[in-house]
Amino acid sequence: MPLTALTWITVVLGAGAIVTAIFAFLAFRKQSLEVRLLQQGAADRQALIEQQAEAIRVQANQINLQPQQFSDQQDINRQQAGVLELQAAELQASRDERKRDAKERRRAQASQVFISQEIRPQARYSDIPERPAVRTDLPPVIALSSRHRCTTQAASPSTT
Repeated sequence: MPLTALTWITVVLGAGAIVTAIFAFLAFRKQSLEVRLLQQGAADRQALIEQQAEAIRVQANQINLQPQQFSDQQDINRQQAGVLELQAAELQASRDERKRDAKERRRAQASQVFISQEIRPQARYSDIPERPAVRTDLPPVIALSSRHRCTTQAASPSTT
């Protein structure tokens, strides 16, 4: 069976059609892959835009809250200042009270100190015994003692 020119043309055209179909299929697959990648990129960009929009909304809410937070902080600072003033006054009162107590203790201790003097006519300095005055009803105190020697003579009753 001889092939005629028309058959050869048909065979060549059929083979060309098959090759064209194969290239068309490969091109379609490649284009389909690119379209999927573009769609995925678009979806990713859309998700990123939504995340950025949400972040902007959160920041806007935070900015809106800051004046209220500052106001609240100022109120707290005012209250704290009042408390600190009260504490300062209380510390000053406590300090004054400690000073008064110390002064009272010094005064009480000073009231427990007393002086005893013994004067003997014609006594020698060495004849005066050393004896501090002691009160048993008080706690131990500082006692001072002084010695005097009298050198003047008393008037005698016979001369008048």
